[in-house]
Amino acid sequence: MKTNGRIRELLSTPCLNDIEYGHRVIWPLMDYLGIPSAARRPQFQIENPFGDGLLRLDYLVHHGDVPLVTIEGEPTARQFEIGFRQAKNYSRNFRPRQRDCLIQERTVPFLITAAGDRAEMCRAVVRGLNIEYEPIRQNGLPAFLEWDELLSEAGQQQPAATVS
Repeated sequence: MKTNGRIRELLSTPCLNDIEYGHRVIWPLMDYLGIPSAARRPQFQIENPFGDGLLRLDYLVHHGDVPLVTIEGEPTARQFEIGFRQAKNYSRNFRPRQRDCLIQERTVPFLITAAGDRAEMCRAVVRGLNIEYEPIRQNGLPAFLEWDELLSEAGQQQPAATVS
């Protein structure tokens, strides 16, 4: 789990737009967390849960056909809440429509929202009939799971096999 200064350094990188933020902040953050390049899908297409057409996630992190993390990045901190709402909606209503990439249709267990100098990683938690996303913290600081931790935690969340 990472909470240290390298993440703060990345978040302090000034960026003018979403594309620059993705290249200068999000991609290096994924490098720092040990996420393999083959597990990263920029501009991943999903079905629009609120209407017609398709939407594009900023990034999807997956392992094989299992979605692990949706990432929404915005260049300014004042856009954090917008990015967080988008990431939650996309993660809860995940219906992949990316050509040539078979990914399971299921709730994505983690999300990262990064906006300007603020970033959080959240874990899906079931509360009654609802799925909420709670920030991951270590000693009160925002924390980010590394690749091996993501795989381990996502494996624990897999539904048990059923025998018919």
